[in-house]
Amino acid sequence: MWVAGHSVYGTCVIVANVVILHKFHIHTFLSMFFVAIGIILFFFAMGFENYFPEFHGIYCWTGELFRQKIIWFSIVFVALQTTLFEQFFRTYFEYHEIIFGKPKMLTLKTETNEVLDSMSNFLIKMVEQEKKKNL
Repeated sequence: MWVAGHSVYGTCVIVANVVILHKFHIHTFLSMFFVAIGIILFFFAMGFENYFPEFHGIYCWTGELFRQKIIWFSIVFVALQTTLFEQFFRTYFEYHEIIFGKPKMLTLKTETNEVLDSMSNFLIKMVEQEKKKNL
């Protein structure tokens, strides 16, 4: 259980840093340094906590965690999948704006608001019907 939890946490750290790389288009040495440090510090913290018995959940099994090929495969797979989806959405929204002359994000927000409004109206009606039944 601890192995799965820590591998998921590590994957989240890597995905968050990959998304930062995709969302911001201007990178300096300092910004790339902080993204790399964000990823490296996860592995450093795991290795550091591996040697101290005060960290009951991680003590003496970090080496076993990183020897498993499925852990590395899942981390790389999720990071690459994030990259693929980020590139797809960026390309889709850019071409939508070029072809139709307006950003797709505004259309999505409007459609989402309409769906949420209809769902909230439905829920309000359901609550009112239940109140009538109970009276």
